[in-house]
Amino acid sequence: MKILVQNISTRDIPGVPDAEKMWMALEEHMSGLAFSGTQVDFSYLHKASYFVASQYMELLNNVYILDGLIAGEEGHDAAVIACFNDPGLQEARESLSIPVIGVGEAGMLLACMLGRNFGVVTVRKKFIPVLEENVRRYGLESRLIDREPFRSCELDEKLYPAMFELPAKIAVPPFEEVARKMVEDGAEVVVVGCASLGPALSLGGYNQVEGTRVPVLNATAAALKFAEAAASLKVNLGLSTSKALKYQSLPRPIFDGIRQSLGFI
Repeated sequence: MKILVQNISTRDIPGVPDAEKMWMALEEHMSGLAFSGTQVDFSYLHKASYFVASQYMELLNNVYILDGLIAGEEGHDAAVIACFNDPGLQEARESLSIPVIGVGEAGMLLACMLGRNFGVVTVRKKFIPVLEENVRRYGLESRLIDREPFRSCELDEKLYPAMFELPAKIAVPPFEEVARKMVEDGAEVVVVGCASLGPALSLGGYNQVEGTRVPVLNATAAALKFAEAAASLKVNLGLSTSKALKYQSLPRPIFDGIRQSLGFI
């Protein structure tokens, strides 16, 4: 089977030196998690906005994310949107005929299977309102810990490439400081709320809050495995995204015609 992993940025990120090293480490990590016989293909945007700056910038960025997914759909059995905020996930499920997995949704659903409740540690306070909205959309509010279920370790983006090279020094300390307090407040699972930070922690061997029995859940890994499962179910049972109402697609000639009129084809 073939899985498409759609990134949410270009390979060259303004203000993030050595971004290429991060992408290479991330690709190696995800490819290494795949089952034998699964091909993982990575797609990057040819153009991007600085989406974390504002909701407007993210709206613009989602257009390019969807364009990448649509362009890469043919020949793939499932797709992953590689961001914990799940940008464009609903629109992608409407537009594509293959299953589309969001890192955030996959991580939180798996957390429900691993513990009575969970909390999420993201990398920016700015993301917390987005995650609060997402968890309501997914119907998982009752599974969150009672006190501050979403918290941030405020990790500087400029450190992302380095955290893959030195995860124990750069990635683990800020995350664990927040995660430990979350455990003290009753969390049975701590979900890593970033598609890059999760793999970096796993590469550093950090999969459990130190001194506890609380799992640290790499949601990016969860999304890839969910994508493999979804692809297998589609191929073997014909089970895929419902097109009955919410995710009902436009007729393809209309869909392609509108995209062509806007310059996407």
